[in-house]
Amino acid sequence: MRTRHALLATALAAVAASTALTVPATAAPEDSTLELMLVHGDTVRRATLTCQPHGGNHPLAEAACKDLEQAHGNFAKLPGAADKACTMEYNPVDGTARGTWRGTPVEFTKHFGNPCVVNAETGPVFRF
Repeated sequence: MRTRHALLATALAAVAASTALTVPATAAPEDSTLELMLVHGDTVRRATLTCQPHGGNHPLAEAACKDLEQAHGNFAKLPGAADKACTMEYNPVDGTARGTWRGTPVEFTKHFGNPCVVNAETGPVFRF
C-alpha cells in the first residue's frame, strides 16, 4: 500500500504535468485556468476551473469564479463559508491549485484538518 506522502507526490506530479499542458506559456492577461486537486486518504479528486467565461469541469464554476474574483485570485483570502462551524475531528485533506489567474501564475497548497474545514475556508472553489 502506498503511503499518503507517496500518493500526494504522485498526484501533485500529475497535476503539474496536466497544468503544463493546459496553461499556455504565453497566457493572455485575462486568462484564468486552474487545475484543482483534493487528496483525502486514498482518494484523489481533480477539477479544471476556467473563469471569464466560466467553465472547465468544475460543477460550481460560476460560484467558484465569483469567490476567486472577490479574493483577487488569492486562495488565502477566499471568503469561504463564514457561517460554517466545523468539529475538531482530524481527517486530513490536502488541497492544491495550479495554473493562472488573470495571466498571473498561481500555486496554492494547503493541508486542511478535515473536509468541513475545506468547505468553511474555501467555499465553492474546492467543492467538486
